[in-house]
Amino acid sequence: MKLLREYIRALLTEGATEPTIKVQNYGNGISAVLMISGHKIGHVTARNVLRWKYCTKDVEKLQAQGVGIPGGNPNFPTLGPTLWAVGNSQVDQGFRGLGYGKMLYKALIEEAGKQAGPRGAFVGADECAAGSTSKDAQRVWKSLARYYPSSGNVVFAGPK
Repeated sequence: MKLLREYIRALLTEGATEPTIKVQNYGNGISAVLMISGHKIGHVTARNVLRWKYCTKDVEKLQAQGVGIPGGNPNFPTLGPTLWAVGNSQVDQGFRGLGYGKMLYKALIEEAGKQAGPRGAFVGADECAAGSTSKDAQRVWKSLARYYPSSGNVVFAGPK
């Protein structure tokens, strides 16, 4: 299986250009697509949600650290960070374990933070919105803790 992955990777990357990520905002969602030489290699999508069924404890832990605290506007004192749930992610088999998944997640998280502006954004795994999260995705969430304030499967993008 490992040899097959290496063969597929070699075929797709032979003469390949650098990987590019295209991030797209489509209203209540964001997608990031990874391309190498015009071939789609992977993607991640997230949707804007009003609340999470799970992961509220992770948000509370981050807020206890002074991250993502509601406030700012006296007319809307509880207007806090936006919530995003990653609903789907995938990297082609031959390209797993090379950091492409993390690149996709980081591009999506940065866009969520940019869209949220000064309020910032909490971005969480699908399980936060009562979905499911694979073991591979959980490893990516753990690695994202090096780049963003995080707790469990939740990261914060935006001002502190």
